[in-house]
Amino acid sequence: MKRKAGLWIAVSSCFMAIAAVAAAPGAPAPAGGNAAAERLNRWRAELPQGTGPHRVVRLIEPGFTEHTVYRPADLKRAGKLPIIAFANGACRNTSLEYAAFLSELASHGYLVIAVGRDDQSSGMGPNASSTGPDGRLVQVMDVKVVMSGVDWAIARNADRNSPYYQHVRTDRIAYMGHSCGGMQALTAGADPRATTTVVLNSGYYRTPPARPPGPLPEYRRWSDLHTPTLILTGGPTDVAYRIAKDSYEDAVAAKLPVFLASLPTVAHGGAYEAPDREWSRVVLAWLDWQLKGERKARAQFIGERCGVCTNPAWQDAAGHGLK
Repeated sequence: MKRKAGLWIAVSSCFMAIAAVAAAPGAPAPAGGNAAAERLNRWRAELPQGTGPHRVVRLIEPGFTEHTVYRPADLKRAGKLPIIAFANGACRNTSLEYAAFLSELASHGYLVIAVGRDDQSSGMGPNASSTGPDGRLVQVMDVKVVMSGVDWAIARNADRNSPYYQHVRTDRIAYMGHSCGGMQALTAGADPRATTTVVLNSGYYRTPPARPPGPLPEYRRWSDLHTPTLILTGGPTDVAYRIAKDSYEDAVAAKLPVFLASLPTVAHGGAYEAPDREWSRVVLAWLDWQLKGERKARAQFIGERCGVCTNPAWQDAAGHGLK
């Protein structure tokens, strides 16, 4: 359910602040010939490959040109793929900054559908235009844009003329997002089709800030949500750390199955460039448990001696209502 307009505007300011101070994934690539810009140029030209058993391709699919698909190149060898619908940091309309991270997920047997084209990089800032040189929006706030990735995958799975025909697990769906995109993922997680939600360096605000710079996506009551939810944060130096911890407590109060952990070494945006292998490992373990039913992966999150709970790299590990 939408909150009142004044609350929406207020809530947006913290997420815009996150976008303004975040490291590379949640913020625009700096101009000029620096390392960040060079990295994005490399990723635009050639997709980084993940560590999984599948070679990954990145596609702008015909008739679905405002999203980017990351998937195993050999669909027959990959088998039926669970769906990950991904929303970008700062609600940006490009997933380019996440190319290495999303490729890593796809290489382990997932169909990743990210908001925005991956052949562009739109600048952001207080004086930036709301549209890029090609006329596309720089930010996309409508949660339906995230959900449309799931609609597309389900339709392609049923289309005999599609290369995706009967290659998609339409009953195994994750909504995932970073920073502002994490808020979108939470809201999309109310979708009855959703199996799980993954919230990265993000959450819902309890107390809106006082000086809002602009709008952000709607959010739901915690009681409207239903999926097992993973909340990962970068530790106390992450600008979303307090929000993530509050969101865990609010999810527990709403009796939502949820797991929280923080990895201090990555702060707010450091998990996605390489990508960070430990961060990716835990995200994949959650997906393998929730979307593939793998018992070994489940052990990372269940019980006082769970794998994440006893790993000294992680802090704040806590779970509620998980089975």
